[in-house]
Amino acid sequence: MSDTVSVSEWALIAEQLFAMLPVQGDAVTLMSAMHARCTRRDGVRAFCNLMMTCRELYLDLPWAMPKWCLSDVLLTETAYNTFISRAACQRMLIVDWMDTFQPALVRVEEEEEEDEDDDDEDTSAGGTSTTTVSREVWLENRFLAYTWLGVTWDSRCPFLQAKLMTTPRTAGGFWSTFARCGRVHFAKLSAMDAWATASHDEQMEEEAVEEGQAAEGMEDTRDMNTAPPEQHKHQQQEQQYQQQHQQQPRRPAVFSLVATLHNQQQVDRWSALRDTTLAGVQGSRVDLTVTAGLSSLAARDVNKLYLSTLEAAVDQVSFEKVAHVNWMTHETQRSIRGTFAGVERLVLNNAASVNDISVLAGIPAITLSWYSCPHQPVDLASPAGVDLSPLSSIKELSLIRVRFANEQQAFATAQQLKLSRVALRCDTLQAANVKLHSLLTAPDVLHLPNATHIELVSTFRVKRVTCPARIDTLIIDDFSHTPPAIPEFEHAHKVDLNLNTPLTREQLADLGRRVDSLVLRGTTVAHMADLQDIPDDVHVQLMSVCVDGPVPTCVNALEVYLEGIDGYRGAWMSNVPNLLLPGLLQHRRVHDLHLLSGRKLLHLSECNFAGELSRCDRLDLSLCSGSVSVSRIESLIIEKAILGLSCSATADGSGAGRKTMARAREQLVVTGVRDVAHCRLQHCSIEAFAGCIEHVQRLILSRCTFDSVDDLPSVGSLVLRECTTEDKAWRWPDVVMTGRTPAEMAHVLMQGKERCEPRYWSW
Repeated sequence: MSDTVSVSEWALIAEQLFAMLPVQGDAVTLMSAMHARCTRRDGVRAFCNLMMTCRELYLDLPWAMPKWCLSDVLLTETAYNTFISRAACQRMLIVDWMDTFQPALVRVEEEEEEDEDDDDEDTSAGGTSTTTVSREVWLENRFLAYTWLGVTWDSRCPFLQAKLMTTPRTAGGFWSTFARCGRVHFAKLSAMDAWATASHDEQMEEEAVEEGQAAEGMEDTRDMNTAPPEQHKHQQQEQQYQQQHQQQPRRPAVFSLVATLHNQQQVDRWSALRDTTLAGVQGSRVDLTVTAGLSSLAARDVNKLYLSTLEAAVDQVSFEKVAHVNWMTHETQRSIRGTFAGVERLVLNNAASVNDISVLAGIPAITLSWYSCPHQPVDLASPAGVDLSPLSSIKELSLIRVRFANEQQAFATAQQLKLSRVALRCDTLQAANVKLHSLLTAPDVLHLPNATHIELVSTFRVKRVTCPARIDTLIIDDFSHTPPAIPEFEHAHKVDLNLNTPLTREQLADLGRRVDSLVLRGTTVAHMADLQDIPDDVHVQLMSVCVDGPVPTCVNALEVYLEGIDGYRGAWMSNVPNLLLPGLLQHRRVHDLHLLSGRKLLHLSECNFAGELSRCDRLDLSLCSGSVSVSRIESLIIEKAILGLSCSATADGSGAGRKTMARAREQLVVTGVRDVAHCRLQHCSIEAFAGCIEHVQRLILSRCTFDSVDDLPSVGSLVLRECTTEDKAWRWPDVVMTGRTPAEMAHVLMQGKERCEPRYWSW
């Protein structure tokens, strides 16, 4: 293969597998963040499969890719969320390098490595063919390869901890590479302290060894004076190599931290560790929660700093080269004092008590908000509030439920302006991006002479809006009983309307002739027939609308609202490529299910149906009832269903237990899953694999129940997450297996099966 396509060329091809390609606005709205991330994961999975195709790509492809190209898939900000499950967090912040729960599988891999060592001695460390040494070298190389791709390692990772304790002679090269691409997360301040202690102890041991060798070095120097020039040069090079690796600090390239600081001493300790152990290391995200009053707090060289001081005020802060600061202040924080050098964006939450922000004058993007009591109205008769005159050069300004004064220059300068639940006292805004939400006071006529992005939410006090002839985006969300003020424009790229008063057929046709993309929500559309005059080349998306007849061909995406209808008619929606049908706890009936096949996206939740579905790019079946067979699906997600139960058993009650039959009457029975590239089953009960799951490339079982693995299907990849037996008495191991036979997979699962407490599995 290398004779025709080089690794660098394969890297260019691989980048296309997970590149975030531009998508239509309808796809962005219809697919949740989870679905979008799953789609990107599919591309990363394809990249990993490509990497495994041959030895050359396995070794060299990761290093030919851009550094951290997979970081946003391998770790998202939800990994820092304290409300997600511990298991999910551990999967995103990787603690264990290599699976410790697959002893049978690991033994198979070790045997394969021994066979490879016999044939490829040149791949072992130092020219030796020793299995232990070659395995260590292989582990280190793969660890660094995945690090280069963007894996974030928990600081407690045993592999990293072992490297911290290793001498520079054996680990110097590792730390040299890790300092260029390593990403480490510290779950608390003590974890950072432990890292510093481990590094310091090893350094002290090295210095002791060096002192012990000093006398020998003096003798070596005298010997070098009489040694041949070639030997002298070699000894000098060896000493330089040792010195370079001894001086290599044990640091990552990027770190993240979540810590609670209870006093000034801990804050000072954080600063000291930042300046010593992590000196020169870029901070990715730092979350600091402070529970006591502070005289000072500092942070530097951090991409995102999330700071909570809700317990007490901070006298002085020092932020240097912190790109994004999000600060929750205490109610007694009257002023902000300190330095903000290199801060690009500041979000000051709970800022109603702050009146002096002069120190923020040089920050280009600022948000001042107050969320402490969202239902309490802003008292317009109270003191003027924060003085905005220092923000005369601001580029982006957001004011949310705060009082302010002297805003004229800031409003005239800002290119992006968001005002929410505040009083607007002027009738002209110069910003190019304007977002107005629930204004407390507003002029009758509002002029937006430069705006290309306009967002008006509950701005019924404004009767008329003027804007440029050509704009990019217009969003209006208005539930008043009077027609909203729709700006007059000649052309817009996208218009998104959510109105309490329906638009007439003539108004919809007029909009259709002036837009590229049109999103209509709720009662904005009264009847499907009113859309007939919109041109077919306009991308129309209908969200939470009532379907009372055939959907016109101009509609590219549709989410149906069920009020007043007895179910869904597949014939009415046969032309819509992206379709979401929510049952809203009522399990509405879907008629003519087979007519919904062949979609780009089909999402059915809490619906009742019976039949077959096929030829969909993406199919989601969530909390449904009835029975279905699916085939020829690219990506399939099924939640809360029963698999492997035949239609005859469902009909006459034979061949299944009483509990199973009771659930079958309430849940969806999936009689067949065939020809599916990616299949994810969540909270499903699997009565039998055989005869139900066939020709599936990748099968993911998440919190599923099944009693037997004797009839596992032949799949390219099998993933288990938190699965148990039907009675919850036994837990199957969390495992990922690729390219294994059903017998091998069954053996691994049986080896890892362990008893668990029933109360642990409270679903």
